[in-house]
Amino acid sequence: MTIICLDKGHKGKLLGQDCGAVGNGLYESDLTDIIVEGIVNHLKNNYEVDVRIAPRGTLTDRTNYANSIKADYFLSIHINSAVNTNAFGFESFIHNNASQKSLDIQNILHAEIMKYMKQYNVFDRGKKRANFAVLRNSKCSACLIENLFISNVNDAKLLKDDNFLNGLSKSISNGLVLGLGLKKKVVDKKEEIKEEIKDNTYINILNTKDSVKVKINDENVYVENYIINDHIYFSVKDFCNMFGKEYKWDGEKREISIK
Repeated sequence: MTIICLDKGHKGKLLGQDCGAVGNGLYESDLTDIIVEGIVNHLKNNYEVDVRIAPRGTLTDRTNYANSIKADYFLSIHINSAVNTNAFGFESFIHNNASQKSLDIQNILHAEIMKYMKQYNVFDRGKKRANFAVLRNSKCSACLIENLFISNVNDAKLLKDDNFLNGLSKSISNGLVLGLGLKKKVVDKKEEIKEEIKDNTYINILNTKDSVKVKINDENVYVENYIINDHIYFSVKDFCNMFGKEYKWDGEKREISIK
């Protein structure tokens, strides 16, 4: 299974720790926490992948961890800052002597992130190379991304928007999926139905052997169904759609009304 190691970039806001860039009421370490959490959730819930988070120690601690777990890819996530508050936009880095594989993944990752950011008119600062320690010391393919400037008022507005950060996490995830060729998780349909049952979007009817027989105007109609614990479940929504009806669930009354 592919192993991805994510680096949050900085330690945190505890006394004496390096919280990274600070500006416009924001802390870099807070933002990378949010972004990384979103990436982890999106990848683990949808793809066959092992996602690890590097410890927030020294730069050497981070790459040592990635190397020790034999990570296939190392991604360091940062928020940029500059003395010139007019500086803005997104950029990505690989090492000066990076492999062709690192370059190929950077191209895909950068493109996916910018495809998302262009909706917000974010400036593309380009794909670059640098001798950053985390890139130099990673044995696997690696990339470092700088997601906007915390020091720029307009960029900071986006970084304060939870919806933007959520979308950013998904775009980074999509780039990793495409760049690393991750496979979609094979979901057990019964487990998926169980989750929907919890949300009261499915109802159960009596088990009639292996399937439900439904007749409309004396004609047999197939309704997709699933047997769980000797009960058969089918979609109220799909059933209503067959008749052009609408349904509404009342959680307090635990009642479904069909109109």
